[in-house]
Amino acid sequence: MREVNKDFGAELRRRRRASGLSLHDLSVAIHYSRGHISKVETSKVAPSARLVRLSDAALRAGGELIAFASTRPRTGQETAHQELTARTAWPGGWPLAAGPAGSPRGVGSVLASVSQAQAEAVVEAFRGLFDQLRAMCRSMDGRFLLPVLTVHAHALREIAAVAHAAARDASFVLAGRYAELAGWVAQEAGDDQAALSWTELACRLAEAGGDSSMGAYADVRRALIALYRGDALGTIGLARKAQAQDGIPTRVRGLAVLREAQGYALAGDTAACERSLDLARGSWVQDAPAGSGWPVLGPSALADPVGMTAAWCLYDLGKPADSAATFEVQIARIPAEARRTRTRFCVRRALAYAMAGEVDHACTLTRNLLPDIADLASATIRHDLRQLARVFRRWHTHRPVRDLQPQVEQLLRVQE
Repeated sequence: MREVNKDFGAELRRRRRASGLSLHDLSVAIHYSRGHISKVETSKVAPSARLVRLSDAALRAGGELIAFASTRPRTGQETAHQELTARTAWPGGWPLAAGPAGSPRGVGSVLASVSQAQAEAVVEAFRGLFDQLRAMCRSMDGRFLLPVLTVHAHALREIAAVAHAAARDASFVLAGRYAELAGWVAQEAGDDQAALSWTELACRLAEAGGDSSMGAYADVRRALIALYRGDALGTIGLARKAQAQDGIPTRVRGLAVLREAQGYALAGDTAACERSLDLARGSWVQDAPAGSGWPVLGPSALADPVGMTAAWCLYDLGKPADSAATFEVQIARIPAEARRTRTRFCVRRALAYAMAGEVDHACTLTRNLLPDIADLASATIRHDLRQLARVFRRWHTHRPVRDLQPQVEQLLRVQE
């Protein structure tokens, strides 16, 4: 929601009064001051997206208030075609179409003499390295590893140009996995355009090796970027597009359904969100197909991806207390070594507690997370930390907030 309808304040007041709620009642329900809500209703202050969603939930508007707030909601098709597609020959400047002769420093002339057995051995080695690099990316600032991922993806593309049969296809598919991981690292670094470019390249590489699942997964990633941009309709549209593709693995389809649920939650549509979550529960497959040999697409550190997504959705549906309680259950099941995953959801848990009015507990949780947030330098984690900082400002006279807020603000300034 980038623009807000200038008549939103009047509509909020109309719905509040129709529901029989006073300013005080709504203030207690959404944890905003009466003065601030009054200024929103008289159009003296523009509402935040968070206030709109919480008000929608408190007034049982079923997403209608969220829709009213948007001056011109973009369609899923507009988002997919205007913002969330990016085509580039090769992130970093190496053309995808170039053969070995176009490679830097004449690498192609060396690879031309590689035997089939050697090609297979190299691909197998790169496959083992991939797991190690992905584990490192999930426990540290992945930007340090992006040059390595780039070189490995390019090397595999070069091997595919001279290999035959199975080794050729395997090289392309694994190059696609490296490119997809590079896209995730770019997104975590806050560079959405580079993330989309890498994702597009991952699709082309994987398809060249006969792997059609990457195309649908690319739409799942694009939907996540739309979600973080606050674009509910774009999230839903891209998630549906992924599900509509033929022959995609059950796991990728399940990820798309979960993303659709998050889009509905962002739009305030509780019923549609719950339907999607129920559908995901019935179709989710945690592990890769037996014998596939390829890295799992999507989150691998979550014992219950559906349960964790439900916790996220409850927050966006304006139910922060329920969200915090669900996060408690799900976070306890995250392995200790999954540092990035744990930190991301722990920040969101603290945000849920703060929005539920448990500010002291939110401060304690946040203080313990600051070292990990600083080390990981994650844009997606900062997204929630910025929201948390805005919530804390509403309690700026509260001593635990006064003590903590300067540290949070400083960390956000350093990492911007």
